[in-house]
Amino acid sequence: AGAEDDQTFLTEALGAPPATPLDIEYEKQMKLPRENSVKLIHIADQLNVKMVALLDKERQEFTAAYRAHTRKIQEDLARLRARVAEEQESLHRDETVRRLQRDRDTFRSEALALDDSNRVLEEQLEATHQKLERVEDERNFLIRQLRAAEKAKEDGDGGGGGGEPTR
Repeated sequence: AGAEDDQTFLTEALGAPPATPLDIEYEKQMKLPRENSVKLIHIADQLNVKMVALLDKERQEFTAAYRAHTRKIQEDLARLRARVAEEQESLHRDETVRRLQRDRDTFRSEALALDDSNRVLEEQLEATHQKLERVEDERNFLIRQLRAAEKAKEDGDGGGGGGEPTR
């Protein structure tokens, strides 16, 4: 009874009602739930820390994926711009080729026309040369006839050279 009196004495001194055997049993039975409660609070705190770490990890993964996607888009954009530049250059080359072909066709047509004109002029020149040769032959013939007539006139001076010389 002495130990019970000691507890009674201490609880009365603190102003608390004296502990009954039911209170003592209650405290004994509450020890495990209180320990479990502390464990649950600790688990809840650790869960909060783990959630923050998980969210940080997810944020970092998302940021890395976003950067990789952005980089891929920029590379695709650069590749497409290069392709557009190549296509524009190709179109420019094609237009230049078409323009040069038109110029070639124009020059070819002009060259053919000039060739035809040259052929006609060469034919005219040949005809003119032939005509000139005939005229020169006639001139030379007439000069020979004139000289022969003058010589005959000098030789016979009235000697009846009324005949026409032959060619």
